[in-house]
Amino acid sequence: MKHLILALIGVLAIDQPEPPALLKQALVKLPGFRTLNPSTDLAGAYTLDELKSFKLWRPWVIGDMDRDGRRDVVAVVVNSTPAGPRFGVIAIHAKTPTEVQWIVPMGERTLDGVSVGPAADTAMPLFCIECDSNLWYRWSGRSYEPELSAVGEHLVATQEGRALGYTLVLCRSTTAEACPRMASGCVC
Repeated sequence: MKHLILALIGVLAIDQPEPPALLKQALVKLPGFRTLNPSTDLAGAYTLDELKSFKLWRPWVIGDMDRDGRRDVVAVVVNSTPAGPRFGVIAIHAKTPTEVQWIVPMGERTLDGVSVGPAADTAMPLFCIECDSNLWYRWSGRSYEPELSAVGEHLVATQEGRALGYTLVLCRSTTAEACPRMASGCVC
């Protein structure tokens, strides 16, 4: 019996990748929390093989989320309760490794994973893998904000999926002298 239990633990451990050091340190400070495990947390939903086929398996993403040139970690975390699992998304910045930034606070709504959003410094919690309704978040310097655009990022105005011919560029300045794009007719 003891060998059977050890064998089952070994099989489960194979599917659970080793978390990055930043994430391991954060989980130590969050007793009872762990990374998403699809075989137990998503029972009846997506399987590990399906997540792998979508190229969405690892319950975390690594990237420079706070734009300081260092690798940060964003992860789906789970806390098991008698009422069932609770899900959330955290970010750990390399600059402040002892601080946990909550992107999605703990809740009952199932999270299937997390991915990089439309830009390299954005994170997208996946409440639905095959939907386009997931919000993406970007670090503002104080917190993670939904669909926060960055300075210099081009936004295209659309109506019912058709581009209207307007390109909006976010600029720090409000005068044509300070913003060469504004001087050339760009709406800033």
